[in-house]
Amino acid sequence: YQDLNRADQGVIEALSAHATLTVVGDDNQSIYGFRYANPEAILEFPASHRGTHQETLTECRRCPTEVVKVANCLIDPNRSKPDRQLGTPTGTPGGAVALLRWNNPEDETVGIRKIIAGLLRSQSPSSPGDILVLVPRKQLGSWLRA
Repeated sequence: YQDLNRADQGVIEALSAHATLTVVGDDNQSIYGFRYANPEAILEFPASHRGTHQETLTECRRCPTEVVKVANCLIDPNRSKPDRQLGTPTGTPGGAVALLRWNNPEDETVGIRKIIAGLLRSQSPSSPGDILVLVPRKQLGSWLRA
C-alpha cells in the first residue's frame, strides 16, 4: 500500500466500498516516489477507516540478518514514530553487506560486474538467478544486463 499514489488508493477505496479491505505496507519501504507514492496513507489508514484492526510485524523473514541491521540504520530516526526496529527469526543466515562507491556510472557498472563474477566463481550463490541487483537508474540496469 505504501507504494501506491493517491489515485491508486482512490481506486482501491472505490472498489472496496462494499467489501472488507485489507492493506499491507510499511511507509519506511516506500520506493516509488517517482510515481508520487503516498506512504503517509498507510499511517493514516486506521484513523480514516473506523474499525481497522492493526497488526505490527516485528520480524523480517526474507532478508539475512546483516541486511536487516543496515535497513534499521537507514530508517529515518527523526520521524515521530514508535521504535520500529525489525529483527530476524533465530537461525536466519547472517548475510553480507558491502558499502561501495564509484566515481561514475561506467566504473560502477564494471565494479558490480566484477562482484557478480566473483560470486559466481566462488559458487556462492549456486546460480546467476540467485543474485539480485537493485539499481536506482534504468540506464545502469541496462548496462549491467548487457
